[in-house]
Amino acid sequence: MQGQQMINIEEHRVPKFTEHPNGFEVVSNDGSIKIVLQHTTVMNGSMESDFYSTKTWIKEESGWIEVNGTQTYPTKEAFIEVIRDNEDFTQAMRDYEEYKFNI
Repeated sequence: MQGQQMINIEEHRVPKFTEHPNGFEVVSNDGSIKIVLQHTTVMNGSMESDFYSTKTWIKEESGWIEVNGTQTYPTKEAFIEVIRDNEDFTQAMRDYEEYKFNI
């Protein structure tokens, strides 16, 4: 292969789990679904209630389209348990486990 140069290109993989200050997001293995989990605190008089709710987007040619409806979870861990059982989010769960290991 005279005159050709071999170039080593490292593949860059986008994480499927990303933490945010108010929650985190997971992306499906094929990148077509994104679920954002957000923490909310509601004050009812002197009582404080915490919960986590989801927003879901589907990737279309024109960009991300928000899906109507939301799910509510009492904790982040409750959401993780639901996603852990979904085979469309296996890479997100591997990224989550790696994230937990490194904190």
